[in-house]
Amino acid sequence: MCLRFVYCAEFCRFTARCLLSMIKHQLAQTSKDVEQRVNTVLEPSQSVYNQTLKISDSQMELQNGQIKISERIDEGMTMLNESTNKLGEEMVSLRNKAVEIEKELEKWEMRCL
Repeated sequence: MCLRFVYCAEFCRFTARCLLSMIKHQLAQTSKDVEQRVNTVLEPSQSVYNQTLKISDSQMELQNGQIKISERIDEGMTMLNESTNKLGEEMVSLRNKAVEIEKELEKWEMRCL
C-alpha cells in the first residue's frame, strides 16, 4: 500500500505539472492573441487621436481668427461712428457758415441798392 501511495502521489504531481504547463501555454497563447487584437485596434486609434488633435488645433485657430475679425469689426464700427459724427458736425458748421455768408451777401445787396 505504501508503494501504491507513492505511485499515486507521483502521478498526481506529474498530472499537476502537466496541467500547469498546459495552462501556462494557454495563457501565453491567449496573451499573444490579446496583444495582436490590441495592436490591431491601437494603430487606428492613434490615427483617430492624432486627427482629433489636428481638428482641435484647427478649431482653436478658427476661434482666434473669429475673435480677431470681431475686434476689427468693432474697431471699424467705432471709427465709422466717429467719422459719421465728425461729418455731421462739419456739415452743421458748413451750414452755419453758409447762413452767415448769405446774411453777408444780403447786407451787401442792401448796401448796393
